[in-house]
Amino acid sequence: MFSPAPTKLTAARTRESPPNYGGPSSPATPIYISRHSATPMPHRPATGTPAPWSSHLSTASRTPALKETEKTSGAAHTRPVFVCEFPQQVRNAEVEWLRTHGAGTTDISGISGGMDRATGLCWMLCGRQVFIWSYLSGNAPQRCIVLEMPKRICVPENDAINSKHGYKWTVAVIPWEKEMCRTDRTVKECSSAGEALQSIMGHGEKLSAMIRLRELHNASAQARPQSRLESLNTDLQHSEMSGSLWDLVQIVGEKARRNNVMLMDREKAEVFYSRVSELEELFSCVNQHLTYVVGTELPLRLQIERLREISIACTSVVRTAIRYRDIQYSWYPSPEGLTPWYCQLTVRSGIWKLASLMLELKMEADVSEPSMKSVLVAQLEEVTDILLEAYAGAITAKVEREEEYRGLQAEYWSRRDNLLNVLYLHLKDVAEAAAQDAGVGVQGEEQRKKVLRSLSPSLIALARRHAGYQTLWDICADLNDIGCLRSLMHESMGLKEGRFSNFVFEQCYKKHQYAKLLRLGEEFQEELASFLQKHKDILWLHEIYLNQFTSASNTLHRLAFSQKDGLTSSGEDHAEIGGRQVNLLLDERRRLLNLAKIAVLAGDFP
Repeated sequence: MFSPAPTKLTAARTRESPPNYGGPSSPATPIYISRHSATPMPHRPATGTPAPWSSHLSTASRTPALKETEKTSGAAHTRPVFVCEFPQQVRNAEVEWLRTHGAGTTDISGISGGMDRATGLCWMLCGRQVFIWSYLSGNAPQRCIVLEMPKRICVPENDAINSKHGYKWTVAVIPWEKEMCRTDRTVKECSSAGEALQSIMGHGEKLSAMIRLRELHNASAQARPQSRLESLNTDLQHSEMSGSLWDLVQIVGEKARRNNVMLMDREKAEVFYSRVSELEELFSCVNQHLTYVVGTELPLRLQIERLREISIACTSVVRTAIRYRDIQYSWYPSPEGLTPWYCQLTVRSGIWKLASLMLELKMEADVSEPSMKSVLVAQLEEVTDILLEAYAGAITAKVEREEEYRGLQAEYWSRRDNLLNVLYLHLKDVAEAAAQDAGVGVQGEEQRKKVLRSLSPSLIALARRHAGYQTLWDICADLNDIGCLRSLMHESMGLKEGRFSNFVFEQCYKKHQYAKLLRLGEEFQEELASFLQKHKDILWLHEIYLNQFTSASNTLHRLAFSQKDGLTSSGEDHAEIGGRQVNLLLDERRRLLNLAKIAVLAGDFP
């Protein structure tokens, strides 16, 4: 009595002709079969997203949900997802693209898009631009991230064959999973696309640096010959066999395992090398455990070797990251206000710990291991370069963000002067030793200058990059090289009130080298005039040199009747008490008045 035929007929119809849920006016993305036949829009993405020029429910959301009684055992329920209005930037880009490629064109292969439900993000490729926004808002979103791809990776638009490149790109929203949880949190807190992209590119820097670190690790293990172990006791054998870099990696890996019980069954080295985003932990452990890793109970020579191994690893990590940034510069956002990871406090602290221990071991090596000094100082120069660059990057970012930076700047200046001074004193020691070998007299002095001149270029370059004025002055003074001094002054390093030329004038003034000061000032008239306004006790010398005798006489008169003891240039001590101080001042005033009379007389002659 009951016939199931109608139900079967309905099912058959369903299989033969799928219903058109969207209707004839629906902007749904056409299925792939119809792209080459029913629609003039080739290479349309098969993502089920709505057409980029209309904002309606997506294909998934327009599919009605089956009732519980209509579901089959293998059917998956598709929940509707509302796609909000497209941002105005996207619409403008589409209009501009169509206008550029012809108002009547039906080929939109240069435009493609999609969505990611896990993150609630929509994306669209339009020419060289990538638009990313959230579709969870009920209205047209106000925030839309716009990224522009570099020209060098895009197919030229005038290429008639290859210009349809919109469908050739793959856009992926990366969750970063466990090892990127910290970066993911940072990205969520970002207030701009620049910071998000900076985090992504920073991860690329760390990955390349980690690969380099692994290469050094393997090379260090392979280069450790067994023959060196035969004459050493058990403790020294362990230090030689493991290597300081291996010991450091073990410490970092153990720290990560203790912070996450899920990692306890994995090897320490494996844990370390798998956590790319936490590369800063390497420098944190250097800051905390360097003395233990180097081994203060070991012989000094072995301590220096172990310290040098860790130093090479740390400097290579930072240099590899910088090299990655230089190569991939076109992908980076504007660096304004952003602090690279290798300029942050954790990294700076670890590098400073390396430099501090090197300074301590150098003092010991001066006495017990003089042959190791050159090796240690060479590595100290590398560490100094990396450390000062990290300080410079951190200070620059603070200035751009309009944050307080003076405390960090004072620390930077102090450590810069300390390290540069140690490096220069070592060069002087080497030059002095060469002079003693060459003999006394002119020959020894020439040899000293020759050696010092050959060793100083790298230190001069380092001091120039970081405004190490005292080191530059010392080198030029010891070489008696006025030409090099003038060349450095012409570079106008630093701010207007802190240029190297002003520093040179101050040094000449302190050493009472007034003639040298005025000769150097001939090429820096503006800086010299500003300097002399603060040191009027030698202003009259400059005026006489310029044949301005009347002005010189007036300046001398003002000096003679001035009550400021600091204006005297004779160098007498005015800290005496009683009549002696008055007599000295009177003598100085008489001298200045006599000079003023001479200046007037000199001005009377043609």
